Amino acid sequence: MVAERKGIRAPGLHLPGVIIAGTFHLDGEQVFWDVRNPAKAIVIQLADERYTRLVIQVDDPRAAVALIEGAIAAS
Repeated sequence: MVAERKGIRAPGLHLPGVIIAGTFHLDGEQVFWDVRNPAKAIVIQLADERYTRLVIQVDDPRAAVALIEGAIAAS
């Protein structure tokens, strides 16, 4: 996902190798990005929200995904 085409920034910032941040429009979807280090990025798929996906950087991607999956399973 991080290496894929981002789409049109509106508003957003994309400095390759430095930061990807803001709203990007691609194929009729809005995706929110906040990533400096692609190795620490996770993608959260949303339903019935303004954004289709959130691509965000976290300190520990595996722990963040486990926490989110645990919360979904508990709900």
